[in-house]
Amino acid sequence: MRSVLKNTLTDKTDSYDIYMRGTDCSYYYESYIGYKTEEL
Repeated sequence: MRSVLKNTLTDKTDSYDIYMRGTDCSYYYESYIGYKTEEL
């Protein structure tokens, strides 16, 4: 499991774009697809 997750993790923890992309994915998962963070 560690080797699978290691390839998907990023070291760009201070990146605004990465943070907002994560928010969009979370909203999509929860079925809140009416908005995208880049449109707000």
